[in-house]
Amino acid sequence: MFFFDLDGTILDVSERYYQIYTHILKKYRYKYLSKKEYWTLKRNKTSEAEILRLTKAEDIKDLYVQLFQNLIESDNFLILDKIWPDLKETYFELFKKNTSFIVTLRKNRKTLINQLKRLNLLKMFSNVYSDEQKKINKNKTNPKIQILEKVLVKNNVDKSNCFFIGDTETDIKTGKFFSMSTIALSFGIRSPDILKTFNPHIIFDTQKQFKNYLENNFFS
Repeated sequence: MFFFDLDGTILDVSERYYQIYTHILKKYRYKYLSKKEYWTLKRNKTSEAEILRLTKAEDIKDLYVQLFQNLIESDNFLILDKIWPDLKETYFELFKKNTSFIVTLRKNRKTLINQLKRLNLLKMFSNVYSDEQKKINKNKTNPKIQILEKVLVKNNVDKSNCFFIGDTETDIKTGKFFSMSTIALSFGIRSPDILKTFNPHIIFDTQKQFKNYLENNFFS
């Protein structure tokens, strides 16, 4: 049984993030970084304030954060997401042969489902669990743990036979909390150096490495 994060794990979301960043800065007539510069900073958890400071746009930080949050799950920008190209066929084959779930912190259920349908992903999963769906308690530290707790108890899941695949420290913590085999992908939203500090069971730095692992271990 597989539990997958979505953004950065199944989907390359870098273009969506970058286009929102440039959209806001262009609107208020500020300069902006190249995509390579911006995404490197994001993957290394550089603060929004620091990213904006590099182009002297720190004065609009609060406005920027608000606008970014308003746009990040909008259909106009979600259309920029792509399934990782080197993993697309392998992912579809894996999802067909194995019970798989999505666990995401997306809040807009409607645009989430619309996107999964558009990418032909929705039918591949037994269920899609999201922040909005489970009414997360914001006072607790790891929202994905809250999402999974109810799911695992309700379905009496044997966690020793489960895999949690993600690309952030939250994903690693979630998988390890439930004693699942935890796989980290360092080509997504977080850099290898950050992910390694959280000690996932396995880490893959490229799509090709992960593709080979899946095909060698889960395809008969």
